[in-house]
Amino acid sequence: PESRFRKMTSIKIVSTIATILVACLIAFTSSAVLDVSKNFKFCSCTKDFSPVCATNGITYPNKCIFNCNNVKGDLNIIPCGLFTLELVGDTCTRKCNHLKRLVCGTDGVTYENPCMFKCAQQVKPSLKMAHMGHC
Repeated sequence: PESRFRKMTSIKIVSTIATILVACLIAFTSSAVLDVSKNFKFCSCTKDFSPVCATNGITYPNKCIFNCNNVKGDLNIIPCGLFTLELVGDTCTRKCNHLKRLVCGTDGVTYENPCMFKCAQQVKPSLKMAHMGHC
């Protein structure tokens, strides 16, 4: 009887520990927080994707990450289409649809789709595709 009690207690302890570990794992993997540190400023931002375009030509995933990268305060938010139009020229943008299939260029700019990226390459021949998706 005492041995049976010890087995039951051991099973409960192991079960409790396993439950706690699973809960911690779920909490850790599902937390939507991204830590960003830039120039000694530490920020904790969500992973929400609400693109923000800046005057430096970089598209940031959201306003919080933009703010973390704007330590000097010299960047401003601009409409995302404005930079693309300025970069690739009006004639090229008319040939491209506005289907969102994001392309990240080696210049750190996120282009709306492969067509817009190819237009940018006409202006910047050294531009290469870093990867599909947001920079």
